[in-house]
This record gives sequence, C-alpha cells and structure tokens, in this order.
Amino acid sequence: MKKSPLESFSYRMISRCPMCSASAHNAHIELLDESADGNMLMYARCGSCKIGLLATLSTSQHGMQGAAIMTDLHKNEIEQFADTDPISADEVMNHVRWLRT
Repeated sequence: MKKSPLESFSYRMISRCPMCSASAHNAHIELLDESADGNMLMYARCGSCKIGLLATLSTSQHGMQGAAIMTDLHKNEIEQFADTDPISADEVMNHVRWLRT
C-alpha cells in the first residue's frame, strides 16, 4: 500500500507552530491538491492557537522545496478562492484608487 504524502512528510517540515511555538503534533494537516509531478498544496491548522498555514511543496532532482504563509483563512475559504480567476493589475489599481477617495 502506497503511503500518502502526509504520512511520508509527517511533521518533519515544521516541528513547531510559527505563531505560538506549540508542537506540530497537535496540528491538523490536510492535502488540498497534488499534481502529477508531485507538487502539493497543504493546509495546516495549529491545535493551540488555531492559526492556519498554507504550504506548497515541490520535488525536483535536487530534493524538496517548500514555502508557507500564515493565514487566518479556513480550509473552505482557501478552496473557494482557488476556484476564482486571478486578480488583474487593473483591478488592483482600481481598488487603490477607490481606497484613496
């Protein structure tokens, strides 16, 4: 039986919450998306402070690379935004203009 990526990586990537330093063993981690080439999008929620962590992991011939950001979004909100079109530069500038008025 093939191990899931979550079992393989376990809690090795992040051993402590970046916000409250609680052990990652109390975190709830979910795989949101995995591509055919092994890239993964993962979501973790700290069991103590409840901060969210959105992480991407990618593999290459040189090993594994990852990046993560802390977020107050919940998993369902991330999945909702993943299905929307990217924001254009014009939309950003229109919002900046609106904020200045």
